[in-house]
Amino acid sequence: MGSNAHIYLRELKYAEINAATYINFCLSDKEIEKLKEKWNENGGFKEIPWYKWVLQHTSITVSLD
Repeated sequence: MGSNAHIYLRELKYAEINAATYINFCLSDKEIEKLKEKWNENGGFKEIPWYKWVLQHTSITVSLD
């Protein structure tokens, strides 16, 4: 990467945080509770930030039927 790599990486991080926040708002309270329970069982923030956990443990599907 060029001299602007740090800017790119910062923007990528913010994009990931924004995406995880959006996904989080789409989940039900029960789904969030279960996701947080698993996150805490796996070390919580000491191991992985919440936004990364959300991105790694949720999926979005599209049905065009």
